[in-house]
Amino acid sequence: MKLSKRHITIGVFMAISFALLAGCGYDRSNSAVVTENKANDNAYETTDWEPQNNDVGQNYCSRSPNGEVSAEVVRENGYLFDSVLIKRQDRFEELIALEDIFYTNIENTEWLDNTRYAVRGHVNPSLEVYILIDTQKREIISKYYGIGFVWNKNKDRLYYIEVSPNYPGQALSKIINNEGHVYFEAQPGELILDQLAVFDDEQIFTFYIDDLQDESRKLIVTNMDRNKKLQKKTTIDAQFGDIEIINNKTIKITPPGGAVYYYEI
Repeated sequence: MKLSKRHITIGVFMAISFALLAGCGYDRSNSAVVTENKANDNAYETTDWEPQNNDVGQNYCSRSPNGEVSAEVVRENGYLFDSVLIKRQDRFEELIALEDIFYTNIENTEWLDNTRYAVRGHVNPSLEVYILIDTQKREIISKYYGIGFVWNKNKDRLYYIEVSPNYPGQALSKIINNEGHVYFEAQPGELILDQLAVFDDEQIFTFYIDDLQDESRKLIVTNMDRNKKLQKKTTIDAQFGDIEIINNKTIKITPPGGAVYYYEI
């Protein structure tokens, strides 16, 4: 059977459309997304939305490690909060609302494995929220407020800095895990800053502390004791930047601007 030019044109258009829909980054600014209505399995609703572009050219769209699912942070039109668009190879789409929180900026997103997707964003200049989504169950499974979020090597324990109000006689901040265990508390007049590094064996932790009275900042190296508490090992007058623990003897600091510093511990 001989195909007409009209049939060929329609076929090419459909092929291109499906190719675009299967991946991330296409323009959805004028699209309507079909989402599952939880109250009625046979009913559907449409929602207008747009990609969340906090940085030029960045809409935080990525695929799971096995390539079967994509996730993208989007902002629903008419609302001041974000959602995550979950998309599978079978082209099923669903929006998962990140609840009524106004994120002043989305810092980053990451896949922990093939089903766990995380979003980290600012809710104010000194506080972040880390949201963990189960893309299989299509729901938020955890939400943590703090700064300096970092996973252990096996991605089964999340460490972060919980910031609390400065009440007289109480610590400003403390290092905890996703189960609420407290490893370290700053002393009154001290503040743990937004940088935290954990060595692969989870026995060495490194972070910065600001002394608010002396107006000084130090890099603190700690060891884990038998009671699962961090004890100070050494204090270093170091540059401020991203921390990487190279081994149990060396720390690498990368400040903004690209310079690199190494410190022996």
